[in-house]
Amino acid sequence: MKPHFLLLGLVVFLFISCNSLYYTSIDVLRPAQTTFQPTNNDLLLVNNAAIQSSTYGHETNLLDKKMNIDVSTDSLSIYCLDALKEELDSRHFFSSVQLDSDMINANGNFRNRTRIPKKTINGLCDRFGSNVVLSLDKIIVKDILNEYFVEDNNSYADELEATFLTEWSVYYPDSDKSSTVQFKDTMFWSSDESADRWDAISRLPKRSDALIDGALYIGRKCISRFLPFWDKEDRFIFSSNNKLMKQAMDSVVYRKWNAAIVKWKKLYDTTKNNQLKAKLANNIAIANEIGGNMDEALKYCNISLQIIENEAYNKTYYLIKDYYALLNKRDKEIKLLKQQLGE
Repeated sequence: MKPHFLLLGLVVFLFISCNSLYYTSIDVLRPAQTTFQPTNNDLLLVNNAAIQSSTYGHETNLLDKKMNIDVSTDSLSIYCLDALKEELDSRHFFSSVQLDSDMINANGNFRNRTRIPKKTINGLCDRFGSNVVLSLDKIIVKDILNEYFVEDNNSYADELEATFLTEWSVYYPDSDKSSTVQFKDTMFWSSDESADRWDAISRLPKRSDALIDGALYIGRKCISRFLPFWDKEDRFIFSSNNKLMKQAMDSVVYRKWNAAIVKWKKLYDTTKNNQLKAKLANNIAIANEIGGNMDEALKYCNISLQIIENEAYNKTYYLIKDYYALLNKRDKEIKLLKQQLGE
């Protein structure tokens, strides 16, 4: 059973008023890019990445010379998996997370993904007592050091850029199917300017150390690709000098969303001002979203958009239209999240 999450998160009550428009933030749970079968809770990480040639992808562009250099990258996959395991352990999403320290495909072609045979997957799962395998199939880095001359300061500066391509697969024992995802990440390091060009270069990290830092960063970053993760989103609430609107905002400040909805609905049912009606429907939608009632949120958001579409295409229209798109996206994400969380 996966840990339980409040899918719509918590409201951060930091309201910013701007001409009767109040902004606030909420924490929302985003779905992962990969969906694990919710009943498979014992994860095994394996290293299926072939070692990249030390002579591939490492460039240095000085002002007076360009060259390729040798950089050992044989440990990048290990650092990446270690960092990912540490993140997975801290999240308690799986019942157990283990890492096989052996390199399955150390001598393969690093440019190509090699699928792990079903027999090997079954053997690994039996050995470690796991029922799902996440394999790092490829980690390739291309890095380039560029030297610059800053004429205004009569000085030198350097930048190191590294682009990592990683490929991952999910396997299950006794299954012929697997899913594969690929990610691309770029990192930069910059030196301070110096009148001495070699001093400027020396202020960059050693190339091999920088690539290790990059591999660790990717491992940590992948946690939000393989597991649901928290993110912040802005919401806006319309207000005005109307007595009921002010009373509703008083309820909002104290997190009394149902009380605010009652006041907004009362004004919605009586006003003949379509601009105000659209704003009220929008507020009702947001309150329902925060309260976890997505059906009502979608209903009133749709009403709000239908009303405002018949009015002027002003700022209010575009705010409501953007929220409509955002809310429908959230509705799809919540369905996927429930699948990922086994709910």
